[in-house]
Amino acid sequence: MPKRIYVVATGQAQANLPPIFSIAQRGDTVVWIETQLAEHGHYSGDSIPLLRNSRGIESEKLRVTESDILNPERMKQVLLTNMKDRDADPVFIATGGPKYMIFGIDRAAVELGFPVVYSDVQPARLLTLAHPSASFTLGQFQNPITLHEWLAVNRLALCSTYPEPIPIWPAASHGLHPGRDLSFSTDLACQRTFFAIHQAKAAAARKKSDPDPDVPNELTATPAFRNAWAQLLRDFFKHPTPYENVNSPFFNRLRKFFLHHAKLASTMLQPALTLDPACVQHLKDDAWLDPAFDPAAPGAHEPESAAGDRFEEAVALRVARFMQHNPGIASTVSGVFLNVSLAAPSDPKIRFSQLDVAILLKNATLIHIECKCGRETSESDTYQRLGKLQRAGQTPATLVFCIPMFPALVDDPVFQYLYRPFHRITGLRAVNPKLGLLFYTNPDESTERECRLDDGEPFTVTPFEHGLFKLLHRYVPEPETSIPVAR
Repeated sequence: MPKRIYVVATGQAQANLPPIFSIAQRGDTVVWIETQLAEHGHYSGDSIPLLRNSRGIESEKLRVTESDILNPERMKQVLLTNMKDRDADPVFIATGGPKYMIFGIDRAAVELGFPVVYSDVQPARLLTLAHPSASFTLGQFQNPITLHEWLAVNRLALCSTYPEPIPIWPAASHGLHPGRDLSFSTDLACQRTFFAIHQAKAAAARKKSDPDPDVPNELTATPAFRNAWAQLLRDFFKHPTPYENVNSPFFNRLRKFFLHHAKLASTMLQPALTLDPACVQHLKDDAWLDPAFDPAAPGAHEPESAAGDRFEEAVALRVARFMQHNPGIASTVSGVFLNVSLAAPSDPKIRFSQLDVAILLKNATLIHIECKCGRETSESDTYQRLGKLQRAGQTPATLVFCIPMFPALVDDPVFQYLYRPFHRITGLRAVNPKLGLLFYTNPDESTERECRLDDGEPFTVTPFEHGLFKLLHRYVPEPETSIPVAR
């Protein structure tokens, strides 16, 4: 016999879908209980066509007044009247709506004996009360929500001008280079080579993005000006005595230029990058470097986005491997995706946000891993990303930063350009507990260790798999007690 599934329309539209998907079948009917607020807010407006088109489930609406839900006996009568003479089995999903509505629902359940289902968030589980005299039974979500369904119910779309998201897990094939994360996370010499290349790139990018307003633009307009300014710096440090008046405008401009662009000046005083040819070839073989990359060329570096793109792929592959070897954690996950470009359905050509690595849980919670491989993170950019993520999910969302942290390289100069984003992220996390942090470590790291950057405060580096376990285990219905390692 078909089911009539009663749910309360709520502003967190995705919250009702996991329990509906778990118990409904094609041909069942969902009855949306709507208050005046829910009706005006179109709370069920996106779910109804999604259920019909994606799952073959029809919908009806049952309008209730404020006085109905404030009076348990009246709420009971509203439900019993709607259920009367229906050739279907009633089921009530008690996930949404005001908490006091449950008193009227309970009275109706006692009279008719229909089951009540509740969807829990942490842990992610389905609780079913088969009969008012029984106890709740615990179960997992079935027929999990897909990424496209999550987007649709949250009034979002994929940006049409960017590639489709890459399914990382549980898809068997994702088209990424199989060695993308291996040399980067296991070979110290390759790590050092990679960071040496991209430190130079980061210095050049920072110089372009953070110009000093007190330094004339023409000073950096041509190679001739840059070379002349570098020569001036050399002369200054060789013969500082002519500049006795340290408060002169010229001295201040010189000091500001050097402080703002010290990394750029240092690259001018150095020859072309000296790199281990074997490491360069290894990185090329694993697709970290373009095959045409020539370290002997002056100013050689990858395109600006190359380091970030490849680090995102490495993190995604590491997450997929974690899921494959930890089925208990993976049982709560609907899918893992790389590079989800979000847009509004009304303007799908304009991307307003991108999720580097997105973990969609079966309870419709979305976790975004934002990968940082050198570019500094500004406070405004961080809060803008968090706000967009919360808007996207219409619920408190989890934004987690991931940065590479290899203890053997902490004191190496080639690793220093990562200090700024690390310090920025740790400062933001001190005032906003919603922000998480994952360290991309070597796979053979199995214990936490203490590190210190620049003479700063010591901090604990948690191995990547341990950090991912701590992030996800709270959603497991029966939490596992052992922390897995990479395999």
